[in-house]
Amino acid sequence: MVSTPKRILYISLLFPILSHAAFQPEADGLVSMCASSYTSNIAQGGGQWVTATSSVCPSALRLSGGPEHKDDFDGARVDFTINFATAGTYRVWIRCTGPSGSGDSVHVLVNGEAQPLSQDINGCSLTGFDWLSQVFVGTQQDGAYIDVPAGLVTVSVAGREPDTTFDKVVITPDDTYIPPPDGPPESAQDTSPTGKFVIINYDRATKKVDGTDLPLSDIKRTEVYCDGVFKTAENGADGQFRIFFEWGNYLCMARHVNQADEESADSNVVELLVEFEISVAPNPPVITEAFTED
Repeated sequence: MVSTPKRILYISLLFPILSHAAFQPEADGLVSMCASSYTSNIAQGGGQWVTATSSVCPSALRLSGGPEHKDDFDGARVDFTINFATAGTYRVWIRCTGPSGSGDSVHVLVNGEAQPLSQDINGCSLTGFDWLSQVFVGTQQDGAYIDVPAGLVTVSVAGREPDTTFDKVVITPDDTYIPPPDGPPESAQDTSPTGKFVIINYDRATKKVDGTDLPLSDIKRTEVYCDGVFKTAENGADGQFRIFFEWGNYLCMARHVNQADEESADSNVVELLVEFEISVAPNPPVITEAFTED
């Protein structure tokens, strides 16, 4: 058996004072969102989304700086929170433009994860904003799609090529729907707080079970589970998780997965790395706690 990490050194929990606004789908399931109505705007991968001019929304967003992220999903991203009434497959439309064929594409992620038919949404108009719903999968393919569960879901537009600009996103369960030039009116948002975003910082494990060093290169990804349900993951380690929790109590666990996809969990006869309690209340204090495993 390949040795797996023994412990994560510490996890700190911070409860920032953030309100939560979720888009509410229309009666037919369609969701229309302006780029400027994002939940969060995260600069990473050498780039950031900056405001640009839009004729249909308060502003558009343009990917500024950074290298291309054609083969990964670590570029700057903007997150939108949607309260889906029904699980299923939804078609994604992006109203976008770009200066050239090397600045005309984005990725769309669901709860931080790429999906086969929403990565490399490619071919934004080079002559002004227009609607795009096609992906490059070996060849250009009509239709960009995401699979979502019911309930609160984070849909992200992640940078792929610098200078790509978008101002509106439409997500619909109707595969035949084509947005009008300006798009449908923006969907309503429920701004009553139902929870808060929790920022989880951690240091990776540095030793394997047998006591030998654990190089960062041996860690494929780090995952977080709460109450036995997968919440999110990131490639590698030494990072930060930002997760939305509804009000309530949660028992969460962070663990590494190695390059052989072996997990540091009971199924591999390895003790649980770290467990931590999250108690989320409407007005919680800032909490920082450190955990170690003897």
